[in-house]
Amino acid sequence: MIQKYLAIILLFLSFRGEAQMVKFIKNPVTAQYRVYVANKPEGATHWIYRVLGPTDIRKPGDWYIVPNPQLFKNAVTLYEVKNREEADWVVYYVSRRDSARIRIK
Repeated sequence: MIQKYLAIILLFLSFRGEAQMVKFIKNPVTAQYRVYVANKPEGATHWIYRVLGPTDIRKPGDWYIVPNPQLFKNAVTLYEVKNREEADWVVYYVSRRDSARIRIK
């Protein structure tokens, strides 16, 4: 029963765009979001903690980055841009899960 409940929560969060599986792709036209990866936390909209697998996603800000874009068809597709101004999201990777957060505009 608990496993079923947890699976429903994880599925719900994966569609909310906050705690999810993501994959970086090479085609900007088919990407759902353009992402700039920042070296400093200032101005970041997403403070992201990278988890080791899809079952490790627990809260908003946890991302499982799919290593092979052909896997996980339901993963959110991202395209990394080189300029902050071109980005839909500015991402800063954190080293501790409790630091992960999503800034709501």
